[in-house]
Amino acid sequence: GGYVADTNQSSCVACPAGHFAIPGSSTCTPCPAGLHASAGSSECHLCDGGYIPDAAQTSCVACPAGRFAVPDSPTCTSCPAGLFTSAGSSECHLCDGGYIPDPDVDRSSCFACPAGSFAVSG
Repeated sequence: GGYVADTNQSSCVACPAGHFAIPGSSTCTPCPAGLHASAGSSECHLCDGGYIPDAAQTSCVACPAGRFAVPDSPTCTSCPAGLFTSAGSSECHLCDGGYIPDPDVDRSSCFACPAGSFAVSG
């Protein structure tokens, strides 16, 4: 699998990355949306949590800080208000008591509350 006959049918060539061929197939097929494959693959794969397929569907890339992806998700999602996450995460988190998500950096970190104010965890 993952290889098809060349145009002269004299040898086999690997399917390009982002495509697959099942054993006995004569054509390479693009991976369905949300899946990826390396060159010569006989099947497409899901990405782990915190990662999504790149635009060419050739590998997985980490979601940026402030965004997350559950396992098998084709897209990164922004953390809800009040939560934060680092790059490559599959979930968002609450800040510890006395800290709040930094809205200026897309909920990617927490910072201490200003003097005279407070925040409780949860």
